Amino acid sequence: MTLVLAMATSAARSEDWQPLTDEPSRADLFLKVIQSDMVEKGLPAPTEQEAKSFAFHNAFNFPRDVIYDVDGSKRKNSLFLIDISHYTDKSIKLGLLKAQGVVGVYTKAGQGANYRDTSFPYFWAELGKLKPAEKVYRGAYYFLSASSSGESQAKAFLKLMKENGISQDDLPPVVDLEWDVGKSHPDDAWKGKSPEEIVASALEFLKYVEANGEGLKKPMIYTARSFLMDRVKKPELLAKLRPYQIWQAEYSATAQATETPKQIDGRQYDLWQFTESAKLGKGYSKKLDANVFKGTEEEFASRFVSSH
Repeated sequence: MTLVLAMATSAARSEDWQPLTDEPSRADLFLKVIQSDMVEKGLPAPTEQEAKSFAFHNAFNFPRDVIYDVDGSKRKNSLFLIDISHYTDKSIKLGLLKAQGVVGVYTKAGQGANYRDTSFPYFWAELGKLKPAEKVYRGAYYFLSASSSGESQAKAFLKLMKENGISQDDLPPVVDLEWDVGKSHPDDAWKGKSPEEIVASALEFLKYVEANGEGLKKPMIYTARSFLMDRVKKPELLAKLRPYQIWQAEYSATAQATETPKQIDGRQYDLWQFTESAKLGKGYSKKLDANVFKGTEEEFASRFVSSH
């Protein structure tokens, strides 16, 4: 039986939230990852059109590529998740995901001190209502903004989770630490912060959620190595993030070909987002972000479901 922690919401009204409209899609941020990778190598930053060539030449296809590796052999010890947000149409058939090899779904909860992803309540509730034969794990991620303190954003995240309910088998919550750009402000807002301030903000969020997130597991970090090399760099600061699991974004052709992204601070990734161009065989026709966990189902459950 799934235990749902339904919490009082008298102080957490939905009208308190502002809808997200200005933030970039994952496809927009994909360009930032590729450009930063190229600059790190001493090469000119590619245009948006040039960057597209770094994605899979053939998009990852569920369920075929879940079952078979690129050489046609049976794929082993690889579990796949997707992540969604209000950029994902609500027409997606969540009940068809498990049969296509998707074991979990992360959905964007919000951003900043008072911005909620307008689709989060719908996706979160629908994932929670799936029948046992269709059930996939669900998790929530929150985009960390440079405009507010990490603690204030952690409080907003916990408030949002209280509004929508928590289950004991939910995946660890995630703070999304990457370029803070928007359609109205294309320059990265973290550019005005020191490396120390960036890491301090992330740790404020993580530690507050860890200490006060009743019913939630220990939070994780979603980030890109290219962002950390661009904005943090210092090994002593990166080391402060080591207590938390890493969900790494990297879409380089080399990483995709070898299925091995560059390490962050000498660490093996816990989850890896390897493409924003995945496609489902049925139930949704648009592109999706795909992520992989390298290990067995038992190891996945131990790391992300049974952990506290």
